[in-house]
Amino acid sequence: DTECEAISLTQFIFWMATNNMTISSNARTLFTALALGTTSANVADDGTIALAPGLIASDSAKVAATSADAIDWSALPWNVLEAQLSSSATLFKSENPVPTFKSECLPEFKQGLWDRSNHNLIDKPSGLCVDGLYCAFQHCNPNEQFTSPDVLAGSVDAPGGAIALGFAQGNNLPKNQTQIDMWLKDDNLAWNIPSYVLHPAVAGDVVAAVNFAKDHGLGVSVKNSGHSYQGASTKKDTLHLNMNKYKRYSNSTGIQACTGEEVDDSLPFEADLNDQPCRLAKARGRNGIIRVGGGENFDKAYRAVTAYNRAQDDGSYKFHMVGGGAGTVSPMGWTFQGGLADQMGASLYGLGVDQVIRIDVVLPSGQHVRFGPTSWEEDEEYFYPKTTAVSGVCHQNPDEEDEDKWVWGECEDDINFDDLWFAIRGGGGGTWGAVTSMVIQLHDYLPLEIAYLGSCVPEELAAKSHMGTFTSPLFPPVFPGMKPYIEDPLIDMQKFLIDYLLNPTS
Repeated sequence: DTECEAISLTQFIFWMATNNMTISSNARTLFTALALGTTSANVADDGTIALAPGLIASDSAKVAATSADAIDWSALPWNVLEAQLSSSATLFKSENPVPTFKSECLPEFKQGLWDRSNHNLIDKPSGLCVDGLYCAFQHCNPNEQFTSPDVLAGSVDAPGGAIALGFAQGNNLPKNQTQIDMWLKDDNLAWNIPSYVLHPAVAGDVVAAVNFAKDHGLGVSVKNSGHSYQGASTKKDTLHLNMNKYKRYSNSTGIQACTGEEVDDSLPFEADLNDQPCRLAKARGRNGIIRVGGGENFDKAYRAVTAYNRAQDDGSYKFHMVGGGAGTVSPMGWTFQGGLADQMGASLYGLGVDQVIRIDVVLPSGQHVRFGPTSWEEDEEYFYPKTTAVSGVCHQNPDEEDEDKWVWGECEDDINFDDLWFAIRGGGGGTWGAVTSMVIQLHDYLPLEIAYLGSCVPEELAAKSHMGTFTSPLFPPVFPGMKPYIEDPLIDMQKFLIDYLLNPTS
């Protein structure tokens, strides 16, 4: 119809799925353009969709790119920055980083789809590698003539086809060697990788880098492992902060059991907010917290929680952590994009963003701040106590590497920590600053329950199954003593999604 109710893209896709509809190539073209920021499209008489011409980049992005091009990066006083860094920090510099990227990162993408892993990329010395090969290029497209979304309508072998190829085949390289050579040439203008990468080790390194960028008009991009919005965690013509080598917290004293009696919420907090995490966790009915560094990923955090659990004197597991399904995903970028946690208990405990207790971050101003909720109230409409006030402090001696000697105090600038708390927990990783650490609540470890996620359940357990048993021609019994329990997997999935969206805690 020419007129229809305005709904979101997500609502429309969900409606199509629940009505057993498939997405046509026309629709995929439109969805991709909408996701990339195109504002309009034209529908021809024959029903085909043509994207309105125009650049994806906003005017402000164009201005930033123009100013970045005018900077002679090699002439900047990098020795001044290096003199301010800790002995463990490293700075990668190259006027043409492409050969380094190809030698360190490209071989992994030549592996079979199930043989490759981001675990093999995140520790490469340069810090240039990305999780998806095509997102090493602008707009995740290796065609240097790519300037507008209309090329996305092309086939895999046509300009723009890399988008479809990258997502459909897991960033496999095409079989056309001529096309590979064209994409991977050193002077391809579509490359989107930085020439200057800093690996900070302590907070002072991040502060020095942000201040250096501010003094010289440089953009800053931030990456842990590279799981991020398209091209967001790697960007040419920026001072790139690769946080992978930053100090770890979770593996030693980062996990803390919040024991003792409840603290009177009317009492003032400690000046450095060190008591804030457990006070908030206890108010939420949680008995533990974990502090993770800005360079840690969930693999490191999960292993730390497991090691803590196994070290318990009584042999029982104590804590459970809500987090991402892939080990190389970082708590920072994942959490601040929402954090679905469908495999790790979101339906019981809330999304990843709900787990955050306190944040340490270096702001664009160069200030290293620590902040979190310091006032809350019970509200029956909220799963956790409702935050009513957020407080923060500023790091007074960021040059000090020994954290035991850090001094926190009142900020000279007027920072609205209430707004910052709201903004950073949804802006995406690196949007509002470089996170140096984050405190996340831990949950009591629940008893193990066995779940059968196939088409059959053992007959002796069928009577105990919460799902019950069904007969269906789609799933006849295939093993002796087994009975099918799923009537229709597509319908069951749709019902589950609807139930989850209506009541995530069910």
